[in-house]
Amino acid sequence: MPLISRSLASASLVANIVANKFELALPLDRQRHALSELGLVVSETTICNWVTAGAKWVTNLSDHLLTMLKSQTHVHGDETPIQVLREPGKSPTSKSYLWLMRSIEQAEQPIIHFHYAPSRSEAVIHWL
Repeated sequence: MPLISRSLASASLVANIVANKFELALPLDRQRHALSELGLVVSETTICNWVTAGAKWVTNLSDHLLTMLKSQTHVHGDETPIQVLREPGKSPTSKSYLWLMRSIEQAEQPIIHFHYAPSRSEAVIHWL
């Protein structure tokens, strides 16, 4: 089954484009030009749609792994304060949190899940 219906983009091509964009800070336009030099002419809309489709697949996988993690008998959790600049409704000096949930070492299927939240409120814990 293709990553994107009616598309010739393979999962590995989409993963490569996303990794180049977010890990290497390589703009999509520059990647389009590189692809065209290899003979694959792709519109700006198409490459953006590929990135969006890849994000949906990752979101679905993350949701599934979180469900699996929540079903385990023991889970470790911790939060780390981080500072996020230009966060709507918050000053640049306020704290936000990166939450971590992890299965125990003896778990049959080890899973680690990260979650961003603007607070440490009880509502965040209940969501996780």
